[in-house]
Amino acid sequence: MSDQPVADTKTKIVWILSDGRPGHFNQAKGVVKALSLIQPIETVWLDTRLRVGFFRIVQRELLKHTRTAMPQALLRLFYDCTIPEQAPDMIVSAGGRTSFANAWLARFYSVPNIFIGSLRGLPAELFSAVLTLEPIPDVNNNIVLRFPVSEITPDYLEAIEIPENLATKTCWALLAGGDGAGYHYMSEDWLRLGALLNKLAEQYAIQWLVCSAQRSGKAAQILLQDSIDKQYLADVSWFSAQAGNQMPLYLAVADKVFVTEDSMTMLGEAMASGKPVFSLRPEVARPNQRYRNALQGYVTGGLLSQHSISGLLLEPAQIDATSFEKMTASPLQALSRQLQQKLPGRLKYHS
Repeated sequence: MSDQPVADTKTKIVWILSDGRPGHFNQAKGVVKALSLIQPIETVWLDTRLRVGFFRIVQRELLKHTRTAMPQALLRLFYDCTIPEQAPDMIVSAGGRTSFANAWLARFYSVPNIFIGSLRGLPAELFSAVLTLEPIPDVNNNIVLRFPVSEITPDYLEAIEIPENLATKTCWALLAGGDGAGYHYMSEDWLRLGALLNKLAEQYAIQWLVCSAQRSGKAAQILLQDSIDKQYLADVSWFSAQAGNQMPLYLAVADKVFVTEDSMTMLGEAMASGKPVFSLRPEVARPNQRYRNALQGYVTGGLLSQHSISGLLLEPAQIDATSFEKMTASPLQALSRQLQQKLPGRLKYHS
């Protein structure tokens, strides 16, 4: 018999709780994609914005010291959210600000729930599965991810239709973040990054696909626009609330992907593409030890090549000295199997 996941006949209604952060949104989409490899999924997105940060402490204590379902009216006191009429079969969310609503609603409806991120003092037993990048000691329902989950896979990218203006070009991609996770960008860093893109484009006869993120900010966008030679740009996607997300298209087109090191989510999506990935860091880079350990794990595993912007600008040939591990299995296929193990009887496999 095949050991591939097969669809159950019943469509599951999955509520996805969103805190409005694109990185968390993409991680939740990845989990749902893994679930959809097993059986039909119908998703309902719920905006769940925590009204006041202090409410996290109150909710944590309520959830830790109660065992019965609590009224939704009380939850709406903590969150700005609208609860759908149709009950869910499962709840999924990413990011600490959604964890309390996730556990609260799962208890109210008596349904399994999946959370992606740090527990921040919440008991693990409030969730059916907890997805993290590092193992949580003595937690049986913990699934340790190789890199941040997303819907990106090589197969997903191969299915993207490439516009004619990009199909004949040799392109590399830049995914640009900004201040965060211990990284701080000064004007000089963005100017050096623009100069690096120009130098690599000239040396390797390529053009760039440049995608910025919300955290990049307007100032960084202006500096990059002014410093990158237009002849080396195949396409750009500057972040705005109205702009569509061009990152999957850029990952599909690019032969190599460069990512500013501050965004673990973008690094994860780039690595999941199966393309060679190079991280770029500014002069001020002080990530915590956990973050450094995660990056080193990717380097050791042949998934990532680390560089400073200024160092690569001085010695661009460094990118030729790195070998990468070829992806042999879909991360989402592996995740779907792990979810089946953590949710016995909820999802269906042939064995």
